[in-house]
Amino acid sequence: MEEPAPPPGPSAEHVAAIETVKDFPLDEGRGTVGRWLQYSYTASPGASAEEWNASTTGDSTVLVEYRLVPGASGGRGALYLFEVDSNGLVMGKNIEARQMLAGGPPLEAPKAKKK
Repeated sequence: MEEPAPPPGPSAEHVAAIETVKDFPLDEGRGTVGRWLQYSYTASPGASAEEWNASTTGDSTVLVEYRLVPGASGGRGALYLFEVDSNGLVMGKNIEARQMLAGGPPLEAPKAKKK
């Protein structure tokens, strides 16, 4: 019995879009999007795992998703959505991504209200 073929990896276009987002420069000496996310979320031991995904939209742009999945020791999750156009321009598609690109700190998860 043959083993099933492994699922196809991301397309070259998607890999390029993810790298464009990761390498996109931030202002005020904050480095790049990829470094900022790594430092903000995964720099400590036992931190959450990060996932990068991309999908092509109908208008010749690529939607890039950064998802932080909480690790076994807990922690918080995060989701950043970016859009990359054919010229390599990166735009934030959700509030977290827009604030990061504009110079804001990571959003804190809402605290549970005490009853």
